[in-house]
Amino acid sequence: MNKAFLLFALAAAAAAAGSDPNFWWLDEQAFESAVISTTSHYRGEYGAGLVRWNATLAAFASWYLGNYNCAFRHSGGPFGENMAFGYPTPAVSVAAWGNEGVQYDYGHPGYSPATGHFTQLVWKSTTDIGCARRWCGSQMQWLFTCYAIQGRAGALATLWREEKAYVRGRLSLGTLLGGLHVFATTSLTEKMGADCLGRAVIWCHDDLL
Repeated sequence: MNKAFLLFALAAAAAAAGSDPNFWWLDEQAFESAVISTTSHYRGEYGAGLVRWNATLAAFASWYLGNYNCAFRHSGGPFGENMAFGYPTPAVSVAAWGNEGVQYDYGHPGYSPATGHFTQLVWKSTTDIGCARRWCGSQMQWLFTCYAIQGRAGALATLWREEKAYVRGRLSLGTLLGGLHVFATTSLTEKMGADCLGRAVIWCHDDLL
């Protein structure tokens, strides 16, 4: 991550929050603005287009956080996902994902556990994002962000048989948003064994991303 940008984000958060360090988490407009502006900063650095806030994605994120009681794991839903917890502000949370870019191996492009948040953040075909947050006690704020269209397809598409399972990137944004109620719940081990084939799902999602 650009250290100057991180310091700027921290300073801006402190100045705006005044005596309330949770300002960026508690104020809805400030929360959305922090996520969008920081996301745009990193996407701009890598030539990706702007993204817009999507209320449907935000509603899905809010529903998930409200139903899974701070179990820090991915939903298995139909969208790209990034998660973070323990950071002081939403901007610094997003910056932590962007910071993974320094580890990306351009000589061997593709998915890596060390850079999965970064590649989703700057995925060029992503146009919409929506986030929610939840206070999780000692773990502090849990930020959960959904992306459409989902990124990081190339390195993972070969894990599943294309003839029966929808492969990432095949579905339109409209189809995804219309199918919120249908999503996979299988584990990564099951997916690796192709057990998700034949299920009534619109996506096979990697729980580790």
